[in-house]
Amino acid sequence: MNLVRLFTACLVVALAPAFSHAAVLLNENFEDDAVGSRPNTVDFHLGENPPGTGSDMEVVGPGSTYTDPFGPAGNHSYVLDNYNGGSNAAPGGVQYPVAAWSDELGLPSTKYRSGTVDFDLYLTNDFPPGGVDTKFWTYVDLRLGFDKAYPNTVGDTIVYGNFRVQDGVSYYFFDAAFGPSNGHPLLADRAVHVTYTILPDETYTLQIAGNYIEKSGSKFVPWRTTGPTAGFNVLGIASAFGPGGLTNMPFYIDNLVVTGELVPEPFSVGLAILAFVGGGLLVRRRAG
Repeated sequence: MNLVRLFTACLVVALAPAFSHAAVLLNENFEDDAVGSRPNTVDFHLGENPPGTGSDMEVVGPGSTYTDPFGPAGNHSYVLDNYNGGSNAAPGGVQYPVAAWSDELGLPSTKYRSGTVDFDLYLTNDFPPGGVDTKFWTYVDLRLGFDKAYPNTVGDTIVYGNFRVQDGVSYYFFDAAFGPSNGHPLLADRAVHVTYTILPDETYTLQIAGNYIEKSGSKFVPWRTTGPTAGFNVLGIASAFGPGGLTNMPFYIDNLVVTGELVPEPFSVGLAILAFVGGGLLVRRRAG
């Protein structure tokens, strides 16, 4: 019996990697980035204050023209500010704040179908109480997708979410179209923690400030793109663009953490189970 217990314990430890490979892919708090610079983990970017466009992205901290909203004193965060609306048309092409992370997430060789995306978020109110409505809105475009430097949401994105404050009112939209069935979260002028949990059954959940945001009465939201080739290896965060005067107040992110878990193929799991059963029978025979 002692041999059986020893074999079981050793085999479980040895075969655990065959059943899951969880890892922290990206852990970015911007503390090692110089104030006013681009974070060194950003792999794709647009709208970094190009001449005549009117947009900016930079690390915020002591001495910055922006004020970090998270704290404590001396904290670094990352701001995306499309203060003049940007553009998505000729002749300048796409000129609005876009940042994407992909190298740490496995592009192009690895794709994940399970994991989490966590970050702190602060949306500046576009129409503060007693203030003046100087901008069209505050808008965050989040895309978790695969196999593109920056997903375009068609056939390459599993999560497409929009956080908004417009005329002082907070909103969240799934796929830029569907509001939550259990009410929009409060976002304006407050730091909230956001957690997306990606599930291998091709659904995900979203929590904002610890509360699940539901779609069609369920906290389990279907992936935007499904199928065996879908997953994630790139995260994009952006602001909105014009034309049409879609100017924005700045928003800030901090403590961005992405984890990924490789789900083994059925063949690998089958071999592991056969090895376990066969080894167990051999040990039992010798023990008997």
